[in-house]
Amino acid sequence: MHVLDVLFWTGLNGGHGLDLLLATYQRETILFEHKKNNANAMRKAAERDYQKLLTKKKGMLSSLRLAHSDSPFLVEASMAEAKQALASVIEDARERQRRWARLQDLFDLDLDGTGSSGTNSFKSVSRKDKSTKLRRRAREEELAQELLD
Repeated sequence: MHVLDVLFWTGLNGGHGLDLLLATYQRETILFEHKKNNANAMRKAAERDYQKLLTKKKGMLSSLRLAHSDSPFLVEASMAEAKQALASVIEDARERQRRWARLQDLFDLDLDGTGSSGTNSFKSVSRKDKSTKLRRRAREEELAQELLD
């Protein structure tokens, strides 16, 4: 990295680089939450369609009607689409976590708000915490589990 780049990002140039990183992190977090909510909505819609299909199956001639309708195929397609959306969200979460972890390590920053003020802002970290990698892995696993629930 060039010396002027280091000066820009570390805040010796008025801190504008860190402000840009913070704004990017916040926007990306909002977009990720939106994508996660959409994937969960797709999952719930697929579950609802499946439950409707099960209730249709209870009638006397329902098996015959279901055999000649597109309902089972539509439900299967919506379930596959929801599964793909959730897999995409999990992959995005992993990629995002790795990328921001590298940025935190590179610029010696605390993005998760575990510093003294507890806010989601950039703070320069004086010493590296030895359990940082374990905390990151735990957060990634919690996020993946939350998405699957």
